[in-house]
Amino acid sequence: MLNIEIQFIQQIYFMINKWLLKVEFAYYAILPFLGYIAVYQLNSNTQGVNWLPFMGWVVLLVYQIVYLGLMKSAETERYTGVTLIIPPFLIGLNQSLMNGTIWDFFLEQTMMEVVALMIGLSVIFMFFKNDVGRYAYQDIGIIPLMVVGFLFFGVWGIVTSWWNRQSYTSTAEIWNIAIFAIAFLIELRTNIIVLNKIVKRKLIINDVYQEVSSGNKNMGFFIIFGQMILWILVIPLLYFFFG
Repeated sequence: MLNIEIQFIQQIYFMINKWLLKVEFAYYAILPFLGYIAVYQLNSNTQGVNWLPFMGWVVLLVYQIVYLGLMKSAETERYTGVTLIIPPFLIGLNQSLMNGTIWDFFLEQTMMEVVALMIGLSVIFMFFKNDVGRYAYQDIGIIPLMVVGFLFFGVWGIVTSWWNRQSYTSTAEIWNIAIFAIAFLIELRTNIIVLNKIVKRKLIINDVYQEVSSGNKNMGFFIIFGQMILWILVIPLLYFFFG
């Protein structure tokens, strides 16, 4: 009888965990959109924002390919446990203490996740060796590093929007930035650890668009193309006419 109850509890646990992983995946898939909308919601008319509609979609796709691909290939290693929970928890705590809005939270988390991934890719590319003892740039040149630099133009509007919302006139506001820095460094460290495992061929990046489209290549194309249209045209036009 006891064994049956334990098995039942285990089944419930695995069902809940599977559901939570799907919710987590969906949230991180749309997080760049939430950060993008937050820029408009917070009226961040700052330098770099005009780049977002034209270059931000590249960041969106790279983020989804790498970040979500890693989630699918390493769900039980990278994207569970305290390393996932601590950074957004710190950001949420930050915004609560500073009376921030939900849009401040989305803006801050998007910046943290995307910039940490970009820096992590750069660090891995330049300073970590692969499974045969060679640096990435020795095999494929500096083009990927140039691409990462190009991606920073895409995310620059989010970074400047966040930066210009910070104030440095009180101790509490300085602590706010310090707590964010801690969250960012935790996220960056985790990204570097996991990306290093990719370089060492201990983990692989799954084709996330193929998985969400159930292997239908045409559906994967429409997912990518649809997101591009939404990013480049729909969201800017909605805020232009109704924002």
